[in-house]
Amino acid sequence: MNREFVVIESGKSRSKFDLLNAAIEKAQFRELLEKVTAKSGKTKAEFLVVIKPNLAMFFKEEVTGTDPELVEHLVDLLHDLSYTNVVIGEAQNTFYKWLHNREIPNIARAIGYKFTTPKGRKYQVHDLASDLIPCNFPPEYSLFGTPVSKIWQEADFRINFAKNKTHEEYFYTLCLKNLLGALPLDDKHLHYHSRLKVWDVCLEVYQQFPVHFNIIDAYVSNHGNVGSQVLNAIETWTVIAGYNGILVDWIGAIKMGIDPYLSPLNRKALKQIGLPENYQVIGSLTPYEGWKNVHPLISDSFLRLDEAEAITRIFWPASFIVDRQVFPWKKKLDKWINAIISPFWTRVDRNRLFLWLIIYMNYFFVWVFFMKRVWRTLINQKQLRRKELPINVVRDQFKEQDYEGLPAFMRPLEEIINSIPTKNGSCHTFVDGAILHYLERDVDFPFEEFVSKVEIRKTVSYMHDYIGGRTVQIKSDSEGRCIHQLERTVFLSQPNSFILFNGSNIDVTKIEWIKYSEGFQKIIWRTVFSDNNSAIYDDGTVTFEQLDNRIRIRIIVHQNFVKPPALNWIKLNNFPSLRRFFMVPGYHHFFKKTIDNYCSVAEGKYEAIGRPWITD
Repeated sequence: MNREFVVIESGKSRSKFDLLNAAIEKAQFRELLEKVTAKSGKTKAEFLVVIKPNLAMFFKEEVTGTDPELVEHLVDLLHDLSYTNVVIGEAQNTFYKWLHNREIPNIARAIGYKFTTPKGRKYQVHDLASDLIPCNFPPEYSLFGTPVSKIWQEADFRINFAKNKTHEEYFYTLCLKNLLGALPLDDKHLHYHSRLKVWDVCLEVYQQFPVHFNIIDAYVSNHGNVGSQVLNAIETWTVIAGYNGILVDWIGAIKMGIDPYLSPLNRKALKQIGLPENYQVIGSLTPYEGWKNVHPLISDSFLRLDEAEAITRIFWPASFIVDRQVFPWKKKLDKWINAIISPFWTRVDRNRLFLWLIIYMNYFFVWVFFMKRVWRTLINQKQLRRKELPINVVRDQFKEQDYEGLPAFMRPLEEIINSIPTKNGSCHTFVDGAILHYLERDVDFPFEEFVSKVEIRKTVSYMHDYIGGRTVQIKSDSEGRCIHQLERTVFLSQPNSFILFNGSNIDVTKIEWIKYSEGFQKIIWRTVFSDNNSAIYDDGTVTFEQLDNRIRIRIIVHQNFVKPPALNWIKLNNFPSLRRFFMVPGYHHFFKKTIDNYCSVAEGKYEAIGRPWITD
């Protein structure tokens, strides 16, 4: 097995160019480049190298963006090796909404890119939001259907050149987070923080378009509570380099003296992919002297505001320092908001009073957003935002026998239900601490017409309080009908009143088996993962059965949802009568409304709760 190298080159007395040269040489950059070139079958002149720096900056100093002199030095190194087809690529971010001159060439020029290297080699700075072509993101990805720049897709060799800095929401932003700039949509906060999630989209880019080499520019870094948006430079005299972006980020976090798992993006990458089995660290892991990391409450409050688009649209202009001559404000109101509040951000790392003022202000907005969620969940569900999430398990980990084994898995629970007398088409009991609930209803609707409109494979997503998710068909029968399916579903907190105690949405991923026969259709599902640990069990079946000119709908569920932490002291299992009193009517109501939904779909009257993030 080949060994991975990650190199840390440091030295106060050494130039940044010397550190970069030494880091990439020890990380075997040239050997990798030649290996990939040989495999491509192209000449060095044809071979396309794309360098992805970080251009997220607001002032002339390069402390929040990758040092342009280092990037141009790397371009010269590539030319010296006869690689002349080199492009620098980046896409703009949300700040174009408030500031002028945020086109990528303008940002590059402002930070110091000359478009000609010190050795006279010309290069392009390409906007990765232009020249988009379709991309083959798998259907289980949240980015499914997203086009990506032709340059990025067709690159023969990708170099991720990140900046060493803290991040107010993710604690640190290094190589994996830098991949956000390879995605095309300008309003990155709306699309990749609120509608989708950074930890999903960056990892999907990482997996779909592997980066061949990763570098962290840590010669002059930016640290503190708002290291991505406020000038707070610290000399760290370091360059880190290696093949594997997850490993390079791991080392970068250790050098900051921070737990690498604190970033939700890096945590997902470490748990889903992990570090390479065989690697060697060359250089000192001693943390940077004088380094200041983000306060946990700053990160927590920003994470809680991710989906609060209306609030952040007002609040964000106050959260960064900007060179107004380089990037003038578009609106006077935003300019004044920034002038009044942004000075607080410059003081949060110097004065604890300002730090706590910012924390209290953030949590005030968190409270406002929470009350808005409560209102919409309990009173006005149509105004909720729908969830657009990826399938969060590896689809290949489930084999055909896993799907085909679902009838046997469900059989004992169905036998229990068949043994219990029903009352008004319903019955229940408790199995392994979870409720086992059954409901049936006969509907005056011809079977064939009903199942043509209410597809059995969609019955889980038509259930009451469904707010979003994703479905991937795994296998079809000879007639093209789905028989194996992987599905992630998100429902509002159950009961909805749990939102008052900050209850989570019910977020579960299921494998599903579907059967079709004459006058009969059935789906069985089994929970295989809960992203937010909201469900212990969420298994069940839905059956459509023909009865003359009617259809019988039968639902069996075996469910155990986790209560909000504030209610964990309630142990209903110790009081069977109270447990039935509180739980059974809620379940009966939920699945009654679910069957109502099926009938509405059949009649063409169904309206899903929530609204899309983007409307035409």
